[in-house]
Amino acid sequence: MKNIILNKFQALKKWSLKNEIELQKVLEKIELQEQKIKDLKSNQFQKKDIKIELEKEKHDVDFFNQIYKFKSDLSPNIGLDNDFEQSFKKAEKIEADIGNVKNESEKVDIKIDELSSNSSLSKSEKDKLFDELEKDILNLKSAVEKLKEENQNLKKELELIIEKNKIQSQKSGLEKENFSLKDKLEALKDKTRNLKNEFESDSKNKITYSQDAKKIQENQNERER
Repeated sequence: MKNIILNKFQALKKWSLKNEIELQKVLEKIELQEQKIKDLKSNQFQKKDIKIELEKEKHDVDFFNQIYKFKSDLSPNIGLDNDFEQSFKKAEKIEADIGNVKNESEKVDIKIDELSSNSSLSKSEKDKLFDELEKDILNLKSAVEKLKEENQNLKKELELIIEKNKIQSQKSGLEKENFSLKDKLEALKDKTRNLKNEFESDSKNKITYSQDAKKIQENQNERER
């Protein structure tokens, strides 16, 4: 049972690492967008650089099937499963929030595209778009930092739970080993006690036999006289 629980939390830790990588990719894209906006302001922006796309996600189907199978196997009678369910919800929410940030980032791409390709925009319209973009970038950066902190906290929680489970598993193994040693010692004591009793019984029998034999010999000697 302990190994199954440990595997569940190891899988969640892998998920948190995946979210960490995704957040770094999103942040890199946002920083690139920020630079494009600065270039646009200084008229150094090249139209060919308009589109900034994140690498398409490649979902590990087997990994997510394993995660969701673990979730479906939850037992309300096991306290650690409750911990797993809470951690699962946190990881799931972080991933969903990362998706929302990506969607907002795509909207920034559209605004950048509009600024660079629409020459009919007035100065006030451009200024308005620049203001919106700068606010968007700040909001996106703030959202990413918040998610990075949440994900880091989750990763630390999972590491502590995994370590705690390992220690408990080792402790359980030592306790079983101690019980086994105690059983062996008790068995050895019983065997020694039985051997001692057998030896004492055998010694008494020999003494009794010797005394009886002596009496018989004495009686025989008296009759012969």
